[in-house]
Amino acid sequence: MSLTADHLGILGLESCESEAQLTAAYRREMLEWHPDRFCGDPVKQAMATQRAAAINGAFERLSELLEFGPLPRCVPCSNTAPTSRPPQVRRRQRACHRAPPTPGFPDPDVCEVLVESSHIISAGYDRATGILYIKFVGGHVYAYLDVPESVFLDFLDAESHGRFMHGCVYGYYESVCC
Repeated sequence: MSLTADHLGILGLESCESEAQLTAAYRREMLEWHPDRFCGDPVKQAMATQRAAAINGAFERLSELLEFGPLPRCVPCSNTAPTSRPPQVRRRQRACHRAPPTPGFPDPDVCEVLVESSHIISAGYDRATGILYIKFVGGHVYAYLDVPESVFLDFLDAESHGRFMHGCVYGYYESVCC
């Protein structure tokens, strides 16, 4: 599943059409998981603190994505790896570009995951072929060939997507402009 799907799941949503729907889901989850509700039990309070941080991170990320329109249904794509990693919810720099992304990749079966970067709009991965798709500001899409799935997952978790690409992808894998 994509990071967007993980964030929707944290808030108990399958899709999100509006800021009002997102806010209602956020409030519902925070009423249940606010750390102040567990003052007498330090273990539950610590767990609630972690959950509340994830809820806040998901709300922040999805609020930003809603600027581009309704969020898609939370359905895993057939070629996107189910990951045993917990969703990484961390505060990242806001994207420098604010132009709406152009839709899709050359392969319509690849799920597009929006990322926050000054020059990268989104990424996608085809497990069957080992192709990593990266869409840059301006709409250019590059396909990186024979990329291991672990590189794609590490890219999604990277604090800086651009730095990760420079250190682990550019020059290491053959690329083709799509």
